[in-house]
Amino acid sequence: LILVTHGHGDHVGGLIDLPNNRLIFPNARYTIHRAEWDYWAGEENLQALGDDPRATLWRSLRDQLTGKVEMCEPGDEILPGVQAVDARGHTVGMIGLLITSGSERLLHIADTAHHPFQIKHPDWSPRFDIHPEVAAQTRQRLLARAAAENLLVLAYHFSKPGLGYIRGDHWQPLG
Repeated sequence: LILVTHGHGDHVGGLIDLPNNRLIFPNARYTIHRAEWDYWAGEENLQALGDDPRATLWRSLRDQLTGKVEMCEPGDEILPGVQAVDARGHTVGMIGLLITSGSERLLHIADTAHHPFQIKHPDWSPRFDIHPEVAAQTRQRLLARAAAENLLVLAYHFSKPGLGYIRGDHWQPLG
């Protein structure tokens, strides 16, 4: 099962062999938030992208994944111990993941934050946040939750290991 947090190329580009127009993992099941799928796979959005390489990537993904992709909504338990978390703002339907194993919990925030300075300044958005105001609210909500619940956080774009804790308004990486 491949869980797609959102449709940006650095998160979905490795799913497809574009020159040969075929999935890298043809036997996998795929799960994505319905709003995210509708946005990236929708022809209106793809036409608006014009010659942008994202349009080529998503046309190919749409063609290959139709019938193989399962839609999810925030709050859904995708697998036992893996719950979709609303992380909209960076994209229209980005999800994070709350992963639970026994008493341990990890919050994968996907691209909710791109740099630790956003913990102190959650209102600072990179230019690639589609809805910066929503992204800032989401960032504040998820980071506050991680701090309040002492959740281990996986922050995809933070420096290695990208795992740590939110302590007040700063990042405490593991290691």
